[in-house]
Amino acid sequence: MPNEFLAIVSDNPLLADELCDRLGGYINADQVYLGNLPLTTFSRDSIRTAISSQEKDPAILSGTIGSIFTVPHSGRLTIDDAMQAASAQDILDSLEGEGMSAEVVERGRTLSGGQRQRLSLARTLFVDAPIIVLDDPTSAVDSHTEARIASRLMDIRNGQTTVVFTNSPLILDKANRVVLMVNGRKIDEGAHTQLLKTSQTYRELVTRGA
Repeated sequence: MPNEFLAIVSDNPLLADELCDRLGGYINADQVYLGNLPLTTFSRDSIRTAISSQEKDPAILSGTIGSIFTVPHSGRLTIDDAMQAASAQDILDSLEGEGMSAEVVERGRTLSGGQRQRLSLARTLFVDAPIIVLDDPTSAVDSHTEARIASRLMDIRNGQTTVVFTNSPLILDKANRVVLMVNGRKIDEGAHTQLLKTSQTYRELVTRGA
């Protein structure tokens, strides 16, 4: 449904990655629809305007923070809005330079995995596309940071469509709807609290390692 926060839980990370790429328009997506039309009928530029996605292991180019955020965007959000939603403000303190002049070097290799992930998430949120697709956006952060991101993500994307592939209970609890996929097929859907009660498979997937 449009304008909802949809979470997808999968038992197979590789299939989840593939579906994420399909929804983002990066690979053949003839069964993915934008409105009433197959995604394949749209140009790449049109898809990028409508859909923005974040990879699980994002690459960060070298340059200033300001240059990293030099991307097409809606104009509704500031860089600071996006950085705060991604709980990424502290990254500026670890870089040389101040504010938007802070420098990311060596393609982000001097940043931790969690810092790269949060910076990439902030950039995706800043684009503010009508639809965003996030692939396990908090896999490299601690639980306290993850809780902040989960809460802020819901707020900053209010009224827009957000699809998140994740097994994180903190994010799943914020979703309007959760879809459970096993072997690449949808087997159940509902609210996080409902699925915890009714699906053993769901419980095992989202509480693993908790």
